[in-house]
Amino acid sequence: MKKRGFTLIEVIVALVVGGMAVSAAAALLTGLGERVNEIRSAGARVDRDGNAERLVRDLLQNLRFSGDSTRTVSGDSAAMVFLAWCGSVEGWLRPCTVRLTVADSGARFQFALALNQREPSRVILWEGARLPRQSVGIRYLRDPLHGGVWSTRWTEIVAPAAIQLIAGSDTLLFSIW
Repeated sequence: MKKRGFTLIEVIVALVVGGMAVSAAAALLTGLGERVNEIRSAGARVDRDGNAERLVRDLLQNLRFSGDSTRTVSGDSAAMVFLAWCGSVEGWLRPCTVRLTVADSGARFQFALALNQREPSRVILWEGARLPRQSVGIRYLRDPLHGGVWSTRWTEIVAPAAIQLIAGSDTLLFSIW
C-alpha cells in the first residue's frame, strides 16, 4: 500500500515559490502605489495648464473694443494690459482690465494673469525653470502677411492680429481676429 502526500522538501519548495510570488506582487503594488501620486500631480499640472490657456483664449476672444482713443491692447515683452469682457458669477459678462506679466523670480520664470474686476484675482498661467531673459516674453503680430511681422511692443489703438507667449522653445499662440 502506497501512502499519498507530499514530502517535506516538496512542501518547502512550494512555500518558497509561493512566497516569492507574493513578494513580487507586493513589490509591484507598492511601486504602482508610489506612481499614483506622480500621475495625479502630472494630471493636475496638465489640467491647470489647459485651464489657464483656455482662460487667456476666452479673454482675448472677448476683447472690449473702445469707441474712442483708448487702447484695447498695450504692452511690451514683459507685460501687457488689455480690456476684455470677463464672466461673472451671476453668468453674464462684465467689463474688466486684464494684466498679463512675465516675472523672473531668479530660479523660475512665471506668466501671471491679473483680472481687475470687483474681486481682483491673480492666476499663474505658466511657470518653468529659469531661462535667459531674451527667450521669455510676449510678442505681438503686427502684419500676418509674408510670414508675419512680430513686435515686442504694442502701442497701436487697434489690437494686434495675434499674441505669442514665448518661453524658450515653447510658444503659445493666441489669435485675436
